[in-house]
Amino acid sequence: MIAFRKSRRMLGRSRFWRDDLRWYGAVGEPDLTHESRSIAWRLRGAQFDEGDLYVMINSRDQPLKFHIQEGRAKDWQRVVETNLPSPEDIAEPGSERLLVSLDYEVGPRSVVVLTRKASS
Repeated sequence: MIAFRKSRRMLGRSRFWRDDLRWYGAVGEPDLTHESRSIAWRLRGAQFDEGDLYVMINSRDQPLKFHIQEGRAKDWQRVVETNLPSPEDIAEPGSERLLVSLDYEVGPRSVVVLTRKASS
């Protein structure tokens, strides 16, 4: 995870992400109540000539289906899925898995990080 963070300048920016950040719920708009226990967000990387990130967080004790609300399934690659056993949980550069659907089941108490290549 340290290498992943260091490889993306967009994560270490010196100003708040306000203009490049979009919040989502598992499906639709974010539910910011305590009972929700889930959130997703997309961080744009264009300012740094990097791909976008889409992060899904499920703090429930049951799996939760998220709907990825931007792009097409084939645009996104899974980089991190904390519900998987090591070393499958963090993809080595070049071995990221392409998504086949915009619906993604996130395991209990887990985080999934997707990346989308920068637009040319």
